[in-house]
Amino acid sequence: MASESKVFSWEGISRFRQEIMGVAILLVLVRHCDTFQWGALQPYVKHLVNPCAAGVDILLFVSGVGLYFSLCRNPAVLPFYGRRFMRLVPEYLVIAGLSYALMDVLCNIRGGVVIWLIQLSAVRATFVPGSGENETLWYILFIVFMYFLYPAIHFLFHRQGRARAVSFWLIFLASVFGQVFLLAFWPELYTRFSVEKPISRIPIFILGAYMGQAVKEGRKSPVLIIPLLFFLFLGLRAAKIVLLGHDELYGQLLVRTANQSLGMAVMLMAAWCMGRLRADGGIIRTALAWCGRSSLELYLFHSFLFTLWLALPHPLPKGWPVYFLVIIPLSVLLSILTGWIKGLLRRRTPLPGRSEPPRP
Repeated sequence: MASESKVFSWEGISRFRQEIMGVAILLVLVRHCDTFQWGALQPYVKHLVNPCAAGVDILLFVSGVGLYFSLCRNPAVLPFYGRRFMRLVPEYLVIAGLSYALMDVLCNIRGGVVIWLIQLSAVRATFVPGSGENETLWYILFIVFMYFLYPAIHFLFHRQGRARAVSFWLIFLASVFGQVFLLAFWPELYTRFSVEKPISRIPIFILGAYMGQAVKEGRKSPVLIIPLLFFLFLGLRAAKIVLLGHDELYGQLLVRTANQSLGMAVMLMAAWCMGRLRADGGIIRTALAWCGRSSLELYLFHSFLFTLWLALPHPLPKGWPVYFLVIIPLSVLLSILTGWIKGLLRRRTPLPGRSEPPRP
């Protein structure tokens, strides 16, 4: 029997879900620091923080696992949609609605309610590069779309034996090779419309949905898979530089795949390490768990704050210290305030039952 130090249990992804999401959202916060000015270091910082986009891939994998758990507990489709809607959309509408209203006033954006609704839909932010809107909101539109599709995916992945494996490989490979097909025969999708980010993230979400069963059953795998994923990340990054150079389309596809390998490695390493901390976990687990619980708020507040800060016409400082000394602390404070308000609302109007929300 393999030593416990040489194997890890996939159940750790469920057990330490909040901590893993905390790691992921911290990576996302670091990833966006290059939106501010770093002077002569800007090109180097951009390349250095680009792999932190793996935080998004971790969130999507965990979301796929969470959706698997949700439909296993209650297979009814309409209640599933209701739970997903209540966990994500109302909070997004409040935070994004207030943020865009403030942005439109301060930046003198005309168009009234119509423009505000278009902004709130996140369609232009997702598909129109340079629209001036919050481009990080592609995640919201993407995850809502995957919520809509998930019951059909779950029907295929919840079966047993060879049929389940065949279904997974057909869907997974279709999502991978579909990207190559679009690049080869419809490249304007990538050049005219900003679809590369969501399309390239479909495989990692599909993988999370499929691995939900392994997480639920607590299957074990050798720890060796973690360094192998790190080496795969480095190999794909090197292949991009050597084979594709400055090619932006196919190069980005390779970079996204490399980052997904990194995301899987970081996620598994976090779950493995958390299982070896003392029972209470100390300050590290406490802080990571809070970040995980507040991941949606941190994501929305920091992205709207830096979008608004950079969009204001006034001569505000745009250097990187602003991001770490103003944007991030404000995002944390607003997230704490939001959590307090939600706690008050829950005490006044308790929801029937509980479920694990696959939050961004």
